[in-house]
Order: sequence, then C-alpha cells, then structure tokens
Amino acid sequence: MMYAGLRIGEACAITSSDVTGDRLRVDKQVQQLHETGKPTTTKVGPTKSGVAEVVIPHFLTGVVLSLDKTTKPDVVRESIRRAGLKVGIRLNPHMLRHWYASTMLARGVPLSVVSEQMRHSDIAVTLRTYSQANTSRTIHDTFG
Repeated sequence: MMYAGLRIGEACAITSSDVTGDRLRVDKQVQQLHETGKPTTTKVGPTKSGVAEVVIPHFLTGVVLSLDKTTKPDVVRESIRRAGLKVGIRLNPHMLRHWYASTMLARGVPLSVVSEQMRHSDIAVTLRTYSQANTSRTIHDTFG
C-alpha cells in the first residue's frame, strides 16, 4: 500500500504470479466476511476498481516476488496499527495509500500517472482527493 498504492484487499491478494518485471497485475482482492456466530471467513473476488497493471518500484519487486499466498486484511490492518504504535502514531492501510499518492504528486509525478497508479475511475477523483496543496508555499516555490 505504501509503495504501490494498493487498497487493503488488493494488497492481501497479490502473489508472485501477479508480477511481470516491474508490473503488478491488480485483478483481485481479498474480501473479509464477518458472520455473526461464525469464524471470520475470507473470499477472493474482483477488485473494486477493475483490473489494472501498476508499476512497482524496483526495490519492492523482490518482496512481492516472495509472496506465495494471500492473507487476511484484518491481519495486515493490525500489523500496520502496531507498527504505528511503536513510533507513536495512529496508522492504517488507507493512510499509507494516501501517503503514496501525495508523495508522488509532491515529487512532480504527473497527475495522469498518479491517477493510473491509484486505479481511480476518473482523473477527477485523483484531482479532488489529492489537490490539497499549500497555496502560498506553492506560489513562492514557483515564482520566488
């Protein structure tokens, strides 16, 4: 999520078979089903935003290639929450996704590329969600 913009269910569903070079095929997600009186079950289903390929950073490819099975979203959520607690912050998977998109934009990645990486249905979604720039800083950085 932090380095590929994946949603939690998508991150839990990827395995090494989804990687070709630096491309990750996002075509499924793990859905966690909470049934009253029964153990939590999981189901692998289609992605929320449809099938897409995203570029994964080279340093992350090895980690993704080591994944051989899916995991439960609650396990990942809890691991991220605990990691945040260790450094004194509240942390969740969606925050990492937001950080990924915001960092790309701050580093000058074109909006169209960010939208594609985030698998938004429309570039307007990316623009509305991630256009919270510091106006005075942006103007001063641009024009002095």
